[in-house]
Amino acid sequence: MTSTFLNESEQVALQQALYSSELLPCNIKVTPTSLSTHRQDAYSLIAVMLFCCNLGKTKWPCFLKTAIAVATDECQWLTCELIRCQQEYTAQHSDAVIVEQSALFNGIFSEELAYIDEVLAVETQAD
Repeated sequence: MTSTFLNESEQVALQQALYSSELLPCNIKVTPTSLSTHRQDAYSLIAVMLFCCNLGKTKWPCFLKTAIAVATDECQWLTCELIRCQQEYTAQHSDAVIVEQSALFNGIFSEELAYIDEVLAVETQAD
């Protein structure tokens, strides 16, 4: 595992989300000593989607729609924030809105995104 403020179960959830998104090869195996919660799994899926969105692989409206679906049963405040952003984006579709909202979510998921960057950098160096 890499050095991070995330606990082991959060790291495991992120690694599983990276595997399922095919950003991390399946030949890398991690034996977790703790299981992730549904909430950690939801956060991890959203963080990986945000990472893909930052790479230009996902469109912003698609990110918001999918993130709302993932967060709905797991985190009320995040769901409310995502819905607010979706409504704002729908009302005023512009690059400025996307940049502002992206900055907000990059801040919320900063630890997760840093961890993803580090894991993928280590994987790239191993190749």
